[in-house]
Amino acid sequence: MWGLPETIVEAVAYHHSPARCPHPGSAMLTALHVADVLASSENEHEAAWHGYGPDHEYLASLGLDGRFPEWRELCRQVSIEEVGNG
Repeated sequence: MWGLPETIVEAVAYHHSPARCPHPGSAMLTALHVADVLASSENEHEAAWHGYGPDHEYLASLGLDGRFPEWRELCRQVSIEEVGNG
C-alpha cells in the first residue's frame, strides 16, 4: 500500500515469529527480531515470563544463537554509558 520494499514489510510483520516468514533469514528481519527482544526486557528470563523472547531455533538456523548473550551485554553497556553521559 505504501510502496515499501517487501523485506521491510516482512520484517515488521514477522519480527515476533521470524521462522514463520516466507523468506526467513533476511538481515532486516533478523535485526528487527533481535532488537525488539533486547528492547522489550532486561533479561531473557523476564522476556520468557512475558511470553516473548528470542526465537533460538531461528537464530540457530542462521548460526547466530550463541551471539545473543553478547548482544544483550553490548546493549547493557550502551545503556550504562548513556546514563553516565546523560
